[in-house]
Amino acid sequence: MLKIREVGFWEYLVYTVGLSISFIMFAGLAVNWILPWLNITDKPLSLYPILTCFNLFLLVFWLVAFIRNQDLKPLEVKYSKLDLLNRIFFIVPMSFPVLSILGAFLLNNHGTNILTMIMLGGIGDGFYLQLMQI
Repeated sequence: MLKIREVGFWEYLVYTVGLSISFIMFAGLAVNWILPWLNITDKPLSLYPILTCFNLFLLVFWLVAFIRNQDLKPLEVKYSKLDLLNRIFFIVPMSFPVLSILGAFLLNNHGTNILTMIMLGGIGDGFYLQLMQI
């Protein structure tokens, strides 16, 4: 729909995540303002109104993108080869949600906070190493 072409995998991933988050924010804001104004519902952010509106928005966006991009060939994504350090930077953050869930479980049941501290230290270390471009 935006005709973003010839970009790498990571730039494409950043566009995807950023546009997804902005869609949820702005579509939710529009639904929250428009539905009560049209007297459709007094709870616009409940499950069924928000799902219906998001599906309608996405259907319209899909139709516009389909019409505009009929002449284009499919996007070819080239996966880059990752060395050991980049694999570690890619795999280690996937453990953070698990560590946070297990850490919260332990803290709520009068356990130790070691998993939470490992998670917070890992996030801090990853941020620092990313800043230093190691």
